[in-house]
Amino acid sequence: MATSAEIVAIGQAVAACARAAKSLNAITDQTLSRNTVESFDWAAADADEANAALSAAGVSYSSAEVSNAIGSLAAFQTYWGTHGGNFEKLTDPIV
Repeated sequence: MATSAEIVAIGQAVAACARAAKSLNAITDQTLSRNTVESFDWAAADADEANAALSAAGVSYSSAEVSNAIGSLAAFQTYWGTHGGNFEKLTDPIV
């Protein structure tokens, strides 16, 4: 059986995860909005330009990998839309 201290520690750890998830959601919204405004197609028409720019910047990922991550972030937004309220109950407001 968990002690009172263990119960509190686990609850606080879950709340910390909830705050991190809320921050990820905010950054995801900003990032995907910026990508939409730029109308940049990472996976197709603009891939050569993106790969050249990424290579020149010395990063180790490709436009296809960025495109895949964008898809995963969009899936996270969908997840947040359904389950975000569960996390919000454990977080402080972002001001």
